[in-house]
Amino acid sequence: MFGRSISTTSTNCSGLASTAFASIHIDQRSQGRAWNYLEVITDQDTKPRFYTWVAATTDFLLYDAMKQAFTFGGDLRSLRVAHAIEDPRSVTFGRNHDNIREINDHAINPYGDPTDSYLATAFVLAREKGTPLVLNWDNADAPFIPAGVKFRRIMLKRGQEGANVKENILAVIDSPTVLMMERGTEGFFVVNKGPDTFDIPVLDLTLTDLEGCYRELRNKFTVAVERRDNARKYLTRWGTWNRGGMQIHGREALFFTRELWNQCR
Repeated sequence: MFGRSISTTSTNCSGLASTAFASIHIDQRSQGRAWNYLEVITDQDTKPRFYTWVAATTDFLLYDAMKQAFTFGGDLRSLRVAHAIEDPRSVTFGRNHDNIREINDHAINPYGDPTDSYLATAFVLAREKGTPLVLNWDNADAPFIPAGVKFRRIMLKRGQEGANVKENILAVIDSPTVLMMERGTEGFFVVNKGPDTFDIPVLDLTLTDLEGCYRELRNKFTVAVERRDNARKYLTRWGTWNRGGMQIHGREALFFTRELWNQCR
């Protein structure tokens, strides 16, 4: 997460008034320089909607949806319409202190394999919505996470400059283990949660906003999306002009940002 922040824990409805007071107090004392959010863990008596009027809240709804999708046997296609809090400020995460067995004896719905949580973290960094929370040691444990942080910053800046960075999970890949998300015209994200390399020689992107040259932020290779015969669009370059389509290794996440066309020559 970017910037200075303070977390206020909320456990049930009886604490709503005190929680609201604490949040307002933080805003006043910091003169708006500290961004605060509420840790709201959904149970029978506690719902995120009770608190979103006070401040941003942790999005355990999205966490649970990602946990089911990224865990072995889950289906990434379920995230095309993600079950999440309807608040663009919500704090999103692949994992946090509440769901890591190593630091919490009462971990909430933890991942069995930490790599699944790293891939989920990459997913929240690729999204337009939400405010990602990233555990600092995950930056060292998963090399694609720093690339995801850079990707998010680039998309935020380009969006502020008026570019189309709308989030859209594409249906061009019909796979339970591979997901592709476009960010308007300015970038895209691909994740492969499976153990094996995903290789497809032809990928039709006609119904997407993607077109032009894109560079992968960590591995630095370029890809191209072009129209053929002024009609359909395809991924015509993947690393070199010798191949089109897509190839992504297992347990990998890739982040691409749009570049000038001459970067693909």
